[in-house]
Amino acid sequence: DYASLKWTPEGPVIRRLSGRKPVRFFVSSGTWVNNIDVTHALSGLAISQYGLHQRRDHSLVLRLPNSAMMLANTASTRLAQLFPTQKITIEEIVTDGKVLQYTSDLPQDFA
Repeated sequence: DYASLKWTPEGPVIRRLSGRKPVRFFVSSGTWVNNIDVTHALSGLAISQYGLHQRRDHSLVLRLPNSAMMLANTASTRLAQLFPTQKITIEEIVTDGKVLQYTSDLPQDFA
């Protein structure tokens, strides 16, 4: 996300906000889940950074930092409530850089 902050007499104002495009994830039942639903499912967990990726076969990969691996089962259980029949794999984040939080190999046309 990108924006600028401008100070006004009324206080700070965010200007020129350019947010990330939403990513949706296919559920085997034929419906779609928006990335905000994933955010809500994982909220409250002490995870500083994570990434969720959907492969073409509809399986999911949840990437967590090593420091959050003890929460992998809980996170996986929460995701399974959104994706009850899909395989969820846990992988460790191995980069020191910024992780793109939500990605998918599936087409993202929101027609």
